[in-house]
Amino acid sequence: MQNELLQGTITAVQDGILSVLINNENACAGCGSRKSCGMAGAQEKQIQVPYTSGNYKTGDKVCLASKASMGLAAVFVAFVLPLILIMAVLFLASLAGRGETFMALTVLLTMTGYYLSLYFFRDKLKQKFTFIIQ
Repeated sequence: MQNELLQGTITAVQDGILSVLINNENACAGCGSRKSCGMAGAQEKQIQVPYTSGNYKTGDKVCLASKASMGLAAVFVAFVLPLILIMAVLFLASLAGRGETFMALTVLLTMTGYYLSLYFFRDKLKQKFTFIIQ
């Protein structure tokens, strides 16, 4: 897959992690997922980038890379999978024939469980959705 390139400015350097400030226009210009991304409303975004080598200091300009598939996977996890879960739960709850209140509560409980599981697995997700310094 093709790599997406972003340019940013280092705002902090701590314990193998760089805080990089990226501009929304630069980050979103070539991204296919820009219309459904949460970054679309922000002008600037602070991201954390792990590094193992190099001498970086605050104010340095860096070029970050990410796989193009990373954006599609993020959209899938954030939007498509919850939609599929909602539709499946609504279908199964309607088959149970208990009414709309039951259907609404089962959807709410399912979505609560889904987003709680994302929260508990956030460290694993951070490893999957990461940028590298070019």
